Amino acid sequence: EVNGTKMEFGLSAGPDGRYNTYDDGLPATYEEFYLFLNKISASVVPIIYYSNYADMLTTALWQNNETVSSLNVHYSLNGTVDNLVKLDADNNIIKENGKIVTESGTFNGGKENGYEIQRTVEKYYALQFAQQVATNPSWTHRACFDGTSQSGAQSKYLTEGNTATGQGIKRIAMIIDGAWWQQEANTTFEIMKQADKKYAKESREFAMMPLPNSTIERLVSRVENNEKNIMVAANDSFVYLNGNLTGAALEISKTFLSYVSNDANLNKFSEYTSMLRPFDYKISGETETKMSLYGKNLVKLVENTDVVYPYSSNAFMNANYATFANSNIAWNWHSYLTKETYQPITALRNGIESGLNAETYFKGLYNYYKNYAWPTLEMNV
Repeated sequence: EVNGTKMEFGLSAGPDGRYNTYDDGLPATYEEFYLFLNKISASVVPIIYYSNYADMLTTALWQNNETVSSLNVHYSLNGTVDNLVKLDADNNIIKENGKIVTESGTFNGGKENGYEIQRTVEKYYALQFAQQVATNPSWTHRACFDGTSQSGAQSKYLTEGNTATGQGIKRIAMIIDGAWWQQEANTTFEIMKQADKKYAKESREFAMMPLPNSTIERLVSRVENNEKNIMVAANDSFVYLNGNLTGAALEISKTFLSYVSNDANLNKFSEYTSMLRPFDYKISGETETKMSLYGKNLVKLVENTDVVYPYSSNAFMNANYATFANSNIAWNWHSYLTKETYQPITALRNGIESGLNAETYFKGLYNYYKNYAWPTLEMNV
């Protein structure tokens, strides 16, 4: 029982905290995820990744465990949040009875105090997750730290431990990648298919795993408030028209974009690619039957997800876009205490012997924005 809410334990209800839904049995919290990795590491390699994507996972974990309203404050610096870590005079995290003390913070455009939003407790929890992955070699494939490429990680994920590559090598359970990874790995799928049809893309049982909650308290809050998973749009990918178009050329271009983006053609796209376009459209039952198992899983995932767009009408933020961009090198993970860094898992793996950990990275995140970034920003907007 947490804060008066009773939870049943046994088979996990999954990250959404509800039984008889699409994510039953999957790890519901970070702690459950660690137990899961420890369990499966005896028989498989739990994770493989391309290093940049591992850091994107840290970002996704943090964003998923905020609320929609708190993320909107992070990307607009307008509004109030209630989950800022309380720090002492030396910027050390204050804890009571072993638990982190949090406080609220209000922002009115961010010029005076916008850097304070970096104290969100969910960033600290995500950094703790990154530290666990970075420092536990039994959880990760050796190629994660050997400079493997994105396509190299995909190829190893598909082939290692399967009969197409021989016996005696462990299979790999999970890859950290984007939703489009199957299309990028198509060449590997086709080569494997030639060896045995059971390796065809259409036959494989892949799924995108919904991310776990940072704590049991966050899980309970998600259930009590009927919250969905949360994703932030990661890429600035839009459709643009040439600004010089006028008259008939402009109208024809608009008509074409309207045509390729109507529900029927968006469904055709999803049918052939088992992917989704970033538009609000309904996947028909007929389309879904023709999608791969992976594509069907993506449909379920999106149905249970709220999307936040990291854009703002805040003139101060837009005038300083290089600082506030939704990227690791900018607003998400730029940290500085004794060494500048912006890649959590990579930095924590390489710096652990010199004393870098989740807490020092977190302190460096706050330190960078308060003492280095803010004094350089354009304020006359």
